[in-house]
Amino acid sequence: MNSKKSSKNHLPTLIKYVVLLCIFAILGSMAACSLPFKIVPNTQEEGPPPEGNFQEEEHWEEGEPPPEEHWEEGEPPPEPPPNEPPPAQQPAQPPAQPPSGGGGAFSADVSVTDIYAGNKPQGQFHVRITNHGPGTLNNVTIPVKCQYERTNKNTKAQSAQSATISVNLSMKPGEQMSFPTTLTLDTNVFEYLVSCEVLPNFDDPNPGNNNFNEPIY
Repeated sequence: MNSKKSSKNHLPTLIKYVVLLCIFAILGSMAACSLPFKIVPNTQEEGPPPEGNFQEEEHWEEGEPPPEEHWEEGEPPPEPPPNEPPPAQQPAQPPAQPPSGGGGAFSADVSVTDIYAGNKPQGQFHVRITNHGPGTLNNVTIPVKCQYERTNKNTKAQSAQSATISVNLSMKPGEQMSFPTTLTLDTNVFEYLVSCEVLPNFDDPNPGNNNFNEPIY
């Protein structure tokens, strides 16, 4: 009789405990639902990792200075690029020097001042040209016409020959230059009367002295 009363008394207590547990379970689930959470998606593609050391590619925006070079500790620093020598410059070629004078139009008085035998008794005639100024001759080419009349010393027979040569003159006022005329001579057989004339292609203030005669025995 007592055991039946005891079981009846414990039954309401057990029901209370069950109800309390259900209440706590409901409250706990509501609290868990109210907590904030964030799911981070995995954007990395599946697959084996790349072989070798992975190095990030350097990049910079246009207008910004490039990033400085760096190297791992223990490795030698990168060598700077070699300095290339500048291309050799060709020396400027000096222009041809024309006749020059002291202002205004160029003028120079050139004349034949001597005719002589380069060698005796056989050789060739030479002509000497003088610049009387006022201009200076710088690498100026002019023609010179020479001729001779010769007389045979034994027979008195006469003959003549001429030649025109080009001479290159570089002379200051008062200087002289000599040139072979290509006219040959033999003073053992002939007597000569030789004449030469310069033909300048510039202003010559005294053309009367351009011609010169010389007897050669």
